[in-house]
Amino acid sequence: MTPIDESYKLTKLIKQGKEIPNTDFAILATWIDKIYHVKTLNIIYDKIDLEKRPRLQIILENSETFFKNNFAYEDEVKVRVLNQFKELLLINDLSRKYK
Repeated sequence: MTPIDESYKLTKLIKQGKEIPNTDFAILATWIDKIYHVKTLNIIYDKIDLEKRPRLQIILENSETFFKNNFAYEDEVKVRVLNQFKELLLINDLSRKYK
């Protein structure tokens, strides 16, 4: 993420208190914060590669904190967060909105 990315600009506004994060993901952000002892600033779900491949961006205040506990991000953390995201979509009937 770079300063010219829309996700960067939005997250910066959220951190400054000028914008609010997507409330659809508030439960997921709280879960991530509690489980991994981090501060989630923003969660963005979008599609890349000509709008075909879904992407879930979890933007943390300090990503170093996230990796200090020797989590294998590509495996354990990624799978747990993705499973929690899927559960959130089902519970809150958001699966049609975030296909």
